[in-house]
Amino acid sequence: MNINKVILAGNITKDLELKITPNGVGILQFTLAINRSWKDKDGQKQEQTEFSNCVIFGKQAETLSTYAVKGQNLLVEGRLQTDKWEKEGQTHYSTKIIVESFQFGDKPNSNKVENKIEDEMEVETSGLDVEDIPF
Repeated sequence: MNINKVILAGNITKDLELKITPNGVGILQFTLAINRSWKDKDGQKQEQTEFSNCVIFGKQAETLSTYAVKGQNLLVEGRLQTDKWEKEGQTHYSTKIIVESFQFGDKPNSNKVENKIEDEMEVETSGLDVEDIPF
């Protein structure tokens, strides 16, 4: 049995830029930052961030580039693909995730922005008397 399946959840590291091939297929390359934390043998908290290169094609690439933003949490599901090339006599490898599906997560500071708007609305309306509202 052979399986090549990857599921990652992380944050988009930069603004997305959709590219269109000459035959009209959308290609979107992006990087996810996946944070991991653990306690070492001394009980000290350790943190590490893994950066994973991803690529998605077609209509899904167009959708993702339209609605996702830098810093947004994103869950991707796909497969690993390793490219191999020669340059100046040296062999190079690059591994990326070919995204087959995704789910949007929270946008950066979305709760903070919503809370700030609600707080501002409360301040603006807190001094009003019902009789001051024109009908």
